[in-house]
Amino acid sequence: MELGEHIGYLTDRRRTELYRAAIASAIRPGDVVVDLGCGSGVLGLLCLQAGAGFVYGIDRGNIVVAAREIFARAGFGAQAEILQGDTRQINLPR
Repeated sequence: MELGEHIGYLTDRRRTELYRAAIASAIRPGDVVVDLGCGSGVLGLLCLQAGAGFVYGIDRGNIVVAAREIFARAGFGAQAEILQGDTRQINLPR
């Protein structure tokens, strides 16, 4: 997946707000979330903003480099771990 596709996701305000509302209705304070195929991490960020305690993001692509930086710049670097690999083969640290 190209970076341009991720930029399109991030700039679609209506779509993002619908995801934000759905996530806010499902997340409970302190939840640990696993975002499979996390891409740039936008859904994981929304989970943290909704009160999740920790997010694991997993993606096989190099977009994980950008996702790590995005979480760090958003102030959630300590509450997220972004892993690169096949979602069916990753062993989570906890």
